Amino acid sequence: MKTETIPEGWEKVILKDTVSSKQNFIDGDWIESEFITDVGIRIIQTGNIGIGRYLDREKHKKYISQKSFDFLKCKKVLPEDLLLCRLADPIGRTCVVPKTEEFYVTSVDVVIYRPDERKFDKLYLLEYLNSDSALKKAGELAAGSTRQRASRTNLEQLDIILPKDKKEQTKIANILQTIDKSIDKTEKLVHKNSLIKDGVVKELLDSVLNCVPFNDLISKILDFRGKTPHKLGMDWGDGEILALSANNVKDKCIDTNAEAYYGSDKLYSKWMNKGDCEKGDILFTMEAPLGIVTQIPDSKKYILSQRVVLFKLKKERFLNDYFTHFLRSNYFQMQLLKYSSGTTAKGIQQAQLVKLDVKVPIDKAEQTRIAKIISEIDNKIQSEQSYLDKLIKIKSGLMQDLLTGKVRVRV
Repeated sequence: MKTETIPEGWEKVILKDTVSSKQNFIDGDWIESEFITDVGIRIIQTGNIGIGRYLDREKHKKYISQKSFDFLKCKKVLPEDLLLCRLADPIGRTCVVPKTEEFYVTSVDVVIYRPDERKFDKLYLLEYLNSDSALKKAGELAAGSTRQRASRTNLEQLDIILPKDKKEQTKIANILQTIDKSIDKTEKLVHKNSLIKDGVVKELLDSVLNCVPFNDLISKILDFRGKTPHKLGMDWGDGEILALSANNVKDKCIDTNAEAYYGSDKLYSKWMNKGDCEKGDILFTMEAPLGIVTQIPDSKKYILSQRVVLFKLKKERFLNDYFTHFLRSNYFQMQLLKYSSGTTAKGIQQAQLVKLDVKVPIDKAEQTRIAKIISEIDNKIQSEQSYLDKLIKIKSGLMQDLLTGKVRVRV
């Protein structure tokens, strides 16, 4: 939201004014590790608070006993309370407590927020607090250099603009919540189909008995890491040939929106002196990040730059699409991690990479069959992801319009 012009019939309030008493805007509890158990009363942690949604994080559940709850004099967090996180990232993100437990506790870096629902629609406030504008303001209230947090007292002063008529607040909230439900449903569908894909890929690879060294599939590796225009007595620019680095190689695509350099035909001819990229050839990132795979999508010229190499297969025996799917598989990615080096930025030496095992059917027709099955699932996931991206864009636009009063709703 670019401006905070107050429309007719709207008002600006501060967060403190949306509760009936101080007890409805209070910090959670300081719960030290000695009190944490595997069963009992669920602790809602900062990691459970997403932007507008509760994140269950099944593998990270923590609890305290009823005895500890009583001893520490913890505050009850009730289903449908709002929880506002004082800790980055981002500060101010807010979610609704789920109804799965009778009550919960939460950590000291979380504010338990119970708006006065006689005057304010709780879900409107939820949507507003998770808007880009509100999150930016909340972030500006932060203190601390390494682990930023905002105090509850500072957050109490956060500005909110809203309709004076609660019915209009509710109407706006209902519109945005409808989109939220569609986003949530689509996200779950993408996740479900991604898990299905993992299972299908594992089953297909388990059926492949033939295992060969990586190097047996390769006719040529193009690797120009370490080469720079300066070393060639030239510079970037004066042309439109994209230089591909690990920044540009994404899963299933080349990202031209990431930081990129472009070169001239003269630079290309000096640089790519060991061969050209061809449509279908496989790009592979060797470090930072390690193991991202995509294929050359077209017949354009590309300069191979930093942290990325290109594989040309023995095409008479091996299929590019199959090998691409294999390189993305958990089976191969686990091998990569096992033989990689580095702590913060993982990488692998080419000499080590070409020794890794590849499961590949001897029959090229079988490679085609497997690749087709995986590609069909990928296409389905991509279609769902595109729809999800569209919904998120729609939601963003609606928030810009509805939470500023730029577009009014009829009550």
